Amino acid sequence: MVIVASKTGWTEEYIRWELPLSRGHSYYHSSRLLDGVGMQWPETRQKIDDYVDDVKNGIRKRGQDKRRGLTKEGRA
Repeated sequence: MVIVASKTGWTEEYIRWELPLSRGHSYYHSSRLLDGVGMQWPETRQKIDDYVDDVKNGIRKRGQDKRRGLTKEGRA
């Protein structure tokens, strides 16, 4: 996180909660490559990132639905 924050100027809060995990890993990967560190992109990491992003989006959507007063059935 420190590497992404230092290269982009983004806050820790933005990186943790708004930036998709897969995008954060991409920025980290690119940053390290530009610094001359050899890296590989593991296939399973992408699947985990996608899952975590789906969970975060689901939590965010539930929070938005609660603020609008919607229930599971779509009624207030």
